[in-house]
Amino acid sequence: MSDERQLPGSAVGWLACGGLSLLANAWGILSIGAKQKKWKPLEFLLCTLSATHMLNVAVPIATYSVVQLRRQHPDFEWNEGLCKVFVSTFYTLTLATCFSVTSLSYHRMWMVCWPVNYR
Repeated sequence: MSDERQLPGSAVGWLACGGLSLLANAWGILSIGAKQKKWKPLEFLLCTLSATHMLNVAVPIATYSVVQLRRQHPDFEWNEGLCKVFVSTFYTLTLATCFSVTSLSYHRMWMVCWPVNYR
């Protein structure tokens, strides 16, 4: 079996992993958000982290899977514009995830170092 025949199977596997990650993060958001009447900063930051992680996983894996599945058609061509969109989307979402982790870390540091000033 050649590599060209194995790529679509790999793309379907990556798509399944992305779906599983989406499901796990959505479950986390729903479990935190279901019991909240008034959002506290910690719950908000955890839900933001889950949402950015969902997007960071879903968008590039879905794009990769679609590209690999479309490769079967002879008229498909991977061009530079599509590559730039893929890379810039991935970098932007990774930056958003890093910002969420940094905000969560800062929130935790504030609670530990200055508990009197914490609301």
